[in-house]
Amino acid sequence: MVENVLITTADGYTGYEIANQLVSNFRFKAKVKEIYATAENVNECKELEKKGVHVFQFDSSDNFNDKIKADIVVLIPPTKEDKVHRSQNLIKACESAGIKNCVLISTATTDIADPKEQPHIAHFLEIEKAAKHASFEQLVIMRANFYTENILLYKEQMKKGKLPIPINNGKFAPAALKDVSEAACVMLAHPEKLKEYHGKPITLTGEEALSGHEMAERIGKVLGSKLEFENISNEEARKILSKVKQLDESERNLLIEFYDLVKANKTNFVEVDDFKALTGRSPTSLEDFVKTHKDELK
Repeated sequence: MVENVLITTADGYTGYEIANQLVSNFRFKAKVKEIYATAENVNECKELEKKGVHVFQFDSSDNFNDKIKADIVVLIPPTKEDKVHRSQNLIKACESAGIKNCVLISTATTDIADPKEQPHIAHFLEIEKAAKHASFEQLVIMRANFYTENILLYKEQMKKGKLPIPINNGKFAPAALKDVSEAACVMLAHPEKLKEYHGKPITLTGEEALSGHEMAERIGKVLGSKLEFENISNEEARKILSKVKQLDESERNLLIEFYDLVKANKTNFVEVDDFKALTGRSPTSLEDFVKTHKDELK
């Protein structure tokens, strides 16, 4: 049993989902004693607090050794332009607090990104290196692929029959946020997994790499309406993404850089063995994801 867990950046999608699964799913909740979470905007975590998560504000320049005593941290880089600096400060704070184990959430394409062409994706490799040089006794790096949830950024266009993404004929295998979070929760609830996966990155993708045309066809079939893929320019994509208020500019840049990797045919890979071994099931398919969010897309 893990005594205490710390989750950073719980006001972001990944941190929030991991914390929520830990307190809501009995097979995880029974394995963890106390759950702590950091957030810049603690107001985003009110529901987590109601469920028993201890949330405190952290601006990436503090120490929290007097606030928590955790056995393991799930370190999630903040979605900010200076994420490397903020993450380095989080790592230092964890060291000061005596936290010995770390699960770092990274991105699946960081090792193939060109630092000049895709700097925002390459930043995750810098964060990985910082974590490796820290004093953690056990470090597991989970590299998540493009989240399936990002498709919902285009829901207004999809309601009009278009799926506009700048990827040409490239393919990628999106991973559902709940899947990535579940894999992290398994790692937290079963500390023996830390030793098993220590030192080797875990890549998490969907089960099938799809083109824009294939995605549009499958989404349309679930929705019961015709949906056409539209290959747009990066500039057009930026205009669409700029209207999504919850997206930080660094997230928009990261998405555009990912699309460039897709266009360069560098994302046509599938990695599901570790996910299946950890969770005992297959990743969520695009069709099942759309069924869950059907009402949002009509």
